[in-house]
Amino acid sequence: MSKKRYLFWGANSAVTEKHRLTNEKFAAVGYNFGNMMIGYSVREIVQHHPESRFLNTVKDDPEDLHREFDGIIVPASNFINSYADYSAEAEFFRKVRLPVVVIGLGSQAALHHVGPLPLHAGTERFIRVLAEKSVSLGVRGAFTMELLAKLNIHNAVPIGCASYYLRPKAISMLGSRRPPPRETFAFVFNSDPTIYEVRALRPQLRRFHSWGAANGGSFVPQNEKFMWDSAAQTFDTPGELTLPTICKYFCLPDTDAALRFFQEKSHVFECIPDWIKFMQSKHFCIGPRFHGGIVALQSGVPTQFMVHDRRTQELVECLGLPWFTLDQWSESSSPFEVCRKTDYRPTLRKFPQLLQRFLDFLHSNHLETDETYLQDAESVVRNSAAANGSAHALQRSWNFLRQLFATNAAVVLAAILAGLK
Repeated sequence: MSKKRYLFWGANSAVTEKHRLTNEKFAAVGYNFGNMMIGYSVREIVQHHPESRFLNTVKDDPEDLHREFDGIIVPASNFINSYADYSAEAEFFRKVRLPVVVIGLGSQAALHHVGPLPLHAGTERFIRVLAEKSVSLGVRGAFTMELLAKLNIHNAVPIGCASYYLRPKAISMLGSRRPPPRETFAFVFNSDPTIYEVRALRPQLRRFHSWGAANGGSFVPQNEKFMWDSAAQTFDTPGELTLPTICKYFCLPDTDAALRFFQEKSHVFECIPDWIKFMQSKHFCIGPRFHGGIVALQSGVPTQFMVHDRRTQELVECLGLPWFTLDQWSESSSPFEVCRKTDYRPTLRKFPQLLQRFLDFLHSNHLETDETYLQDAESVVRNSAAANGSAHALQRSWNFLRQLFATNAAVVLAAILAGLK
């Protein structure tokens, strides 16, 4: 079967050579390097022709795309929000004469938000067009399902995010690696400037930053644009006026400490394989960045997710990942202790069913998966089914013995007493 040509519209998979300056690289990934994990995962999982390409604008003529492509795949993010107006995107997709597959559509709202989420008319049209042109919408969780139902959109499937399924064997092995001795323990922490902007949360977040830096953690920025020089060609140079901001953001004693932290502990990645390789040298990850945490999981590294809005909440709840809120976090625990107490048993119990649902979603939307990926994914599902079958058989045997003993307790007791005489 020949591979199909797809237009990938949405999250980019990497920074390319044409992006020379840091501000260009930042813009190329939608102003958040975590977005690369979405685009990269979809392109790795879905089988596609080498001539497939990425598009992040709506300037192309949508009516001619069917001559070049077989379909459009949307590695999606939190399109459902109150601040964006997707009128141009709605018009673009309305004119497209191609099947559309949306993977990982989510919503952005405050942590304790309830009820409908006000949307721009253009955004609502965009979501409706995507739903109409899709067999089903792959969404991030229950919150997005509820919002879509209020729009009378019911062809949604809760899959979480494609990035979670990138390396099924890595997820299935979580918790099997024992942490090293405390003295060689290495961890990564991350943050989100949007939390810092909430004045009520700022003191707690700064204490979290201070805790991470004081315990020797490495830091992976995703959208902390203030940390680097936007006119430089690499992320090795802090901005001329950024050191005082870094000092304040991470609760460091002075700008000299801020410079050392930037040079020795801060790491920005322009492609996912480099990011995964870096994470494989660590033992734990903690923080509010969902995709930063997912990179860690795909590296086999246990992660604790800090939930701070409905976007992160629905993802960790859908996927069964360990999480906490900022007001539940305690700076008295060391990173080593937090890692040691992280329990992945609920996650591992849920993963095979989620993985099968994800594979079914791709199949129902007529997407073929990479052959090696499919073999790995199916082996994880089969092994889980076999393990569950063995566990159920053992439980049935135990139940039988208990019932047999209870039914014949008098006979058994008499036999025991006779043997004692």
